Amino acid sequence: MYKKIRTMLLPSFVLLCAALLMEGCYYDNEDFLYGKGSACDTSNVRYSGQVRAILQSNCVGCHNINQANGMVRLDDHAAVQARAQDGSLLGTIRHNAPYVPMPPSGTKLSNCDIAILQAWINKGAPNN
Repeated sequence: MYKKIRTMLLPSFVLLCAALLMEGCYYDNEDFLYGKGSACDTSNVRYSGQVRAILQSNCVGCHNINQANGMVRLDDHAAVQARAQDGSLLGTIRHNAPYVPMPPSGTKLSNCDIAILQAWINKGAPNN
């Protein structure tokens, strides 16, 4: 009786182990773990390049000339620079108290996007 059960279970067990091993490899993908191009280059950050693109993708939909939620505009350099210099831009995207966390979905910007904005602010938030 035991021999019959063991004979029936062994192939099923082998298939289950093989399936689990194959599934486990998915998470070893470097792009999945660290994101594509995992190196975050903050050496030559420009408003007209990275900064404006980050803001367009994540902020300007709600913070623009037509819809300035919270009376905050992030669709032109002067408005962004003012928020950068008073600390509110980084405070909100880092979800630091007492700032209102942005974006409101609760999902923070990527660490790389935050580092890019920080590097630009550290350079004086220039219009470059």
